[in-house]
Amino acid sequence: MPLLTFKIFRRQFDEKFRKYEVDWEVSGFYGVDGKIYAFGTDTKVISTVFETLCSPLVQEIAEENGYSVEASEQTIYPDFTLVPPAKGGPKIAVDVKTTYRRSETSKFKYTLGSYTSFLRDPNAKKNIKYPYKEYGDHWIVGFLYSRREGVRAKIYSSRSKVKADCPYKDVEFFVQEKYKKLRVQILPAGIPQI
Repeated sequence: MPLLTFKIFRRQFDEKFRKYEVDWEVSGFYGVDGKIYAFGTDTKVISTVFETLCSPLVQEIAEENGYSVEASEQTIYPDFTLVPPAKGGPKIAVDVKTTYRRSETSKFKYTLGSYTSFLRDPNAKKNIKYPYKEYGDHWIVGFLYSRREGVRAKIYSSRSKVKADCPYKDVEFFVQEKYKKLRVQILPAGIPQI
């Protein structure tokens, strides 16, 4: 089986996004008690929501291409490590990046990693799943969204689902190689074209 390339990954990610009709907007967490726990505008929670929604897509792409997926703990890079079928082959880092718009016209940026850790020493294992030198590629799934003001953390009974507003809106996403400067153009279907 050939190695997974960025071009294949990006195409398959877009295909799965369309196939499953993924709605990136989530109002809260559904509890076993039937209640919805709305999470408000906490950026750490919103980032976790995007990472959680990406997880099955990344997992399915990896499996279809003969890779296994290893997730990382909260503060460890990358969010997903794709391990190739050939032992000792280069791993692929897939990191989910999120940020919100400061205004309608402002530029946006993401942090790419700590220079004081694995970026300075490719053999280091601090804040990274495997030493940096074991990764052949570094890809990101990026999300840009607008905050919806006035949405706060709250508990809703299951009968009031429609009242639970998503704390963010206007979600745009893209898949890109980490080293590239991003130029994103949104197509009419709402899917960014790089």
